[in-house]
Amino acid sequence: MIKRMIQKLTDERKQVRLIMKDEVEDLMRLGAGICKMTYRSKNTNTPRTCVSARNMRDSYVQDGSTFNIKCIHWIFHELPYATHRDVLPQRKSHMDLAVERVERGMNITWAREREGDKKGHRNCLEHVYAKMLNDKRQTIIKEEGTTHKRKPLVRHPKTVEAAGNAAHYKRGKTMYYWSSKAEGEHCVS
Repeated sequence: MIKRMIQKLTDERKQVRLIMKDEVEDLMRLGAGICKMTYRSKNTNTPRTCVSARNMRDSYVQDGSTFNIKCIHWIFHELPYATHRDVLPQRKSHMDLAVERVERGMNITWAREREGDKKGHRNCLEHVYAKMLNDKRQTIIKEEGTTHKRKPLVRHPKTVEAAGNAAHYKRGKTMYYWSSKAEGEHCVS
């Protein structure tokens, strides 16, 4: 009986990961479609629209332009959080929607919060989503194999000086950069 229970839990864990993976990849496809990200096909040497994480990696390896880096920043930082909150009437992020889909699909219910528990902590589904999105982002923006050696960065500078005296600095605003050893650090926001 214990072995069956462990097997059932393992199967459910795999199913949650598969659903979250599908949600994250759908988000990435949506973002690549909106940004009109393209990569050069090795077989035909023509530009093709990115439809998978592998295509996005190829696009990043082939093109380190500011436009492509802005697309990567937007897909992984703006689209899942700010854009979804701005578009949806309930002000939900993509993570919230993905968690709700998993809960509905697998008929998950959570125990009520006890008095004195801290609010705002993540449940296990949110951890799976965040880890999966971060893994996809890290896989796509690896420097190995690129000719441009540019790496996208996200900063939250607290002062104008920390932001490099950027003209568009706002306190508490996230700023997007790219850096390379040869060219230094440049802001793309």
